[in-house]
Amino acid sequence: MSDVIIERVIAGVLNTNTYVVAKDGRGFIVDSNGKASKIDEVVERLGITVEAILLTHGHFDHCMLAKHYQEKGIKVYIGSEDNEKLSTHKNLALMCGLAFPYMSADVMVTDGDVLDIAGMQIKVLATPGHSVGSVTYVLDEANAIFVGDLLLKLSYGRTDFYDGDFDTLVHSVKKIFSLDKNYTIYTGHGDITELDYEKRNNIINMEAGDKL
Repeated sequence: MSDVIIERVIAGVLNTNTYVVAKDGRGFIVDSNGKASKIDEVVERLGITVEAILLTHGHFDHCMLAKHYQEKGIKVYIGSEDNEKLSTHKNLALMCGLAFPYMSADVMVTDGDVLDIAGMQIKVLATPGHSVGSVTYVLDEANAIFVGDLLLKLSYGRTDFYDGDFDTLVHSVKKIFSLDKNYTIYTGHGDITELDYEKRNNIINMEAGDKL
C-alpha cells in the first residue's frame, strides 16, 4: 500500500480542484487556486513541507496562487509551451474580469521528464489540446494521474480558448487511454474518476469517433 496521501481542495470562482500530495513529511501541490489559507490548512494538518507547485496548464483558475507560493521560495513547474500564459492575457483572467499576479515559472517541463520531488518520482506527459502546453503528471506509486482539464468525469476540457484544439485533445486523450494501469484520475474540475471507467463511458468516445 502506498504511503502517499492526496487531498483535494476545491476553490475559486470556477471550483477548481487543487491537490495536496504528501509523503513522509514532504509534499507538493498540483495546481493552486482560491484562498491560500484553505490550502495551507491542509498542508499544516498533514504536517508537510511543500517543495513544489506543479501546474497542469496556465489558465488562471489553476495557477492564481502560483506567485504567492513562489515568493515563499517554492519552485513552480509548468509545461514549457504554457509558461507565457503566466504573464499574458492568455491565462484568461481578464476575460473573467480578474487581476492575475503575472510571473514566470521556475522550471519548464516537457514530455518524458521525470521529476524527483519530495521523495516521489513524477513522470510528465505532454497532453495538449485544452491548451498548447497542458501536461499530465503521473505518480505511479500512488496509482495517480493529474490531468488538469484534459479529462473530466464523463467529459473533457474545452478547446475554444487560445491555442486549444479538439483534434489535438483527442490525440492526448488517446495517449492517456493507452496507459496500462487503471489509474485514479485527479481532474481539474468535478469528481475524481478512474481511467478504466472513462475509457468505457466518457463522452469523448462518441464525439471523437474514429479519431479515438
